[in-house]
Order: sequence, then C-alpha cells, then structure tokens
Amino acid sequence: MFLFDLPTALEKAARAGIVWEPRLCSRVRFPRSKCEECLKGCPEQVISWDKTLKVLEGRCTECGLCISRCPNGVFRGQRRGDYALAREMASLLSGNSRNMVAFCCARSEQFDRDTVVLPCLGRLTENLLLAPFALGATRV
Repeated sequence: MFLFDLPTALEKAARAGIVWEPRLCSRVRFPRSKCEECLKGCPEQVISWDKTLKVLEGRCTECGLCISRCPNGVFRGQRRGDYALAREMASLLSGNSRNMVAFCCARSEQFDRDTVVLPCLGRLTENLLLAPFALGATRV
C-alpha cells in the first residue's frame, strides 16, 4: 500500500521537469525508512512528507539537487536528464580541440561555448563527471 496519491505526485513532478519513480523510493517501499535526502537537498522545500508525499506545484526550480541527493535514483530530469546532458557533452567535444568539458551554474556570467550549463552545480552526479571521459575528454 502506497502512502501517497501517485497520479497527483507524478503529475506535479512532471510539470516541474523532474520525474519521480516511487517504486525506487526506500521510504515508500519501507515505511520505517528514515531517508529524507530529497527533502534535505531541496533548496525550495518543494518535497515534503506528512504521512504522504507532497510535491508543491509551481515552486520547483529544476535545480536537480533531488536527483543528485537520492541514493536510490528515484528522481530524474524529464527535459535534461543524464542522457540528454551526455549528448550535449558529446556535441561539445566534437567541436572542441581542447578535449575538455566544463560545467557551470546557470547564474554564472563567465562561461564559453565549451561549457555545459546546469541550473545548479549541485546537480553534478558521478555519472555527469565521468561521462566526458567516456566520450573522449581528457579534462573536466
């Protein structure tokens, strides 16, 4: 038995650009779980638990911290997930003589065309840091 309204939670998360897969959540699967990494990581406090999962509509900034904080891979970006970002890196590397990929925050004013711009650097996961090397980069 799930402790939340699945269609409502998924609908709200999808509008925000973040997809949540409840079957992967340890707190959903095991009600005694104390995991709150997504709650702790969300700077906008969009995610909350009060006997049920609550996703506050319209407040998500798509920073992606829930993606990088969750140990179970519950969250993924709907618009710019890891695969889409890896494709961006491959495209950057194809025209990049430096064989380098740089990451920066969207608020930064100092980046060039060889930079992957993320909504927040907290979005960086091991996958995103290792992907450039798998694609032929020599530096990140």
